[in-house]
Amino acid sequence: MMSPWSCSLTTLTEHNTTRFPLFHMPSFIEQVNSKKHLYDQGLFASTMAVCSLVAGRARDGALYSNRWDREELIDPPSETFFLAAKDSIPRDLVAAKGIHYMRACAILAIASIQNGQIKDMQKYSGLYHTLTSIDGLHDEKLWPNDLSPVETEERRRLVWNIPFHCRRITN
Repeated sequence: MMSPWSCSLTTLTEHNTTRFPLFHMPSFIEQVNSKKHLYDQGLFASTMAVCSLVAGRARDGALYSNRWDREELIDPPSETFFLAAKDSIPRDLVAAKGIHYMRACAILAIASIQNGQIKDMQKYSGLYHTLTSIDGLHDEKLWPNDLSPVETEERRRLVWNIPFHCRRITN
């Protein structure tokens, strides 16, 4: 039997390539497997947000394949992961530096839709846009010079996919 974490991350890989390409999956899975999320609060927030989204999709029967045992993916419930992600985001947004917090807010907005919580979707979408403005994500000239190709691609994916997703929501 796989652990819920493994199932969630592997299930995310299926979703990631088509619906939410916000991660470079080999890098993300390696970071989680090496337990980096346990000492990087932003990565922890992103990871918990992903688990919330996957658990919500499993709960609602919205998995892309039948190879997963739905019951393994819904415990703990989506709301438990959502709360962990939410509590990991600093109240002082200036302290929420880096792509992981931006991605966590974006995924929490998507998970809020999955959970039928429109006010939370608006809140986390707004937090995402605030963080991207503070961090200068909208302009590559403002990005750190020492980003790896993977980090650059992940930033581009966030810049292009979340506004597209927000437009789809409002239409």
